[in-house]
Amino acid sequence: MTYARVRSKQTLVIRAAIRKLSSERTGALHQHTKTHIHVGDLQSGPTADIRLSAPAERQLPQRSRSSTAQYLGTQGDNAKEVEEDSVPVLRSYTDTAEHWTESSSMLRPRMETKLTRTLDVRRHSIRSKPSQELTEQGRMLAAKSAESLSHVDQVLVSELGRGANTAIAMGYKVSRSIPGLGDIDGALIEQISWPSPLSYIAEACRENEQCRAFAEAQRMHWQHGIERLPEATNTLLISHGGIMELGLIGCVPDEDFAAIGDVFAYCEGFRLSFCNEVWSLEHTYRVDHDLRIVNTD
Repeated sequence: MTYARVRSKQTLVIRAAIRKLSSERTGALHQHTKTHIHVGDLQSGPTADIRLSAPAERQLPQRSRSSTAQYLGTQGDNAKEVEEDSVPVLRSYTDTAEHWTESSSMLRPRMETKLTRTLDVRRHSIRSKPSQELTEQGRMLAAKSAESLSHVDQVLVSELGRGANTAIAMGYKVSRSIPGLGDIDGALIEQISWPSPLSYIAEACRENEQCRAFAEAQRMHWQHGIERLPEATNTLLISHGGIMELGLIGCVPDEDFAAIGDVFAYCEGFRLSFCNEVWSLEHTYRVDHDLRIVNTD
């Protein structure tokens, strides 16, 4: 970062600052170097900060005197003409502005970039009730559904064995199990009338405090599960019918659930992104119609 502080009403000082910043026609800008221009006894007036950001050792372009005549400031007499060679093109900067407006790609505001964590939520596969073991059809369905996953950095499951067995059938090793991912009261399942469409369950959450509390609790389980990982990582979470729908509603309560349609069948699910403490629904995943089973007796 090269920096100069000048009195904005003094054209002479602006030119002196630019000459000092561009002492050589092809001189390089060095990051983290500060240059201060002392105004001395010049008359007082509002001050402006000139900030030029460029990678280390980047060469300044050569420009003619006419093409580099630009203006700093936008208010009447505060406009200042710059007629120096070898300077980046600046469009405007006011005494009260917080950011540059620039026409040169060399001048870009430094912004903190937040990368996104993603969460793939899938319902467990078909099992032989009351056993936690998957059926042969269930193992085949899990393996097929895994083809839709690009990469997985960790795998989270509930304490119910069918979740871990689904992850294994998909070809993944379980990272850890989280209490609460598989626990739901039977009365709550009745209140949301699972497997009713998602729009009905969302309406039940708006009207029923117990449903809202469970949806919020599930959201927090999911959020705590991915916060340990670095940014730009993906987590696979094996969930359960009724629970995953409520968790989705807890994360994105304003989503158009009527457009999403039915609840999630075995091995179906969705992808969420999490950035700056905000959840977003990226897409849903459905299995082929001839493989789709919502529930087994």
